[in-house]
Amino acid sequence: MIEAPDFLPLGSVVSLKGNPKTLMIVGRGVVLAPEQEKEYYDYGLVLYPEGLVGDAALFAQHEQIETVHYEGYVDEANDAWMHQ
Repeated sequence: MIEAPDFLPLGSVVSLKGNPKTLMIVGRGVVLAPEQEKEYYDYGLVLYPEGLVGDAALFAQHEQIETVHYEGYVDEANDAWMHQ
């Protein structure tokens, strides 16, 4: 896995730079595999509070996060994943 500094926990609610919508993190270390070249994103996100609407997932890098409104739940399993 490609390392990213300080992944936010799943369930964190954020806003991205230049995007007025509030989003919730539902995936970390996302790799999209189009036919030509793989694309890596730090986060997979869905609209908040709507959740996943159709296939309207968004993908972003950590540095695109402008505001963290809420940090998601963290436990030993999350810590183990972060340090694998």
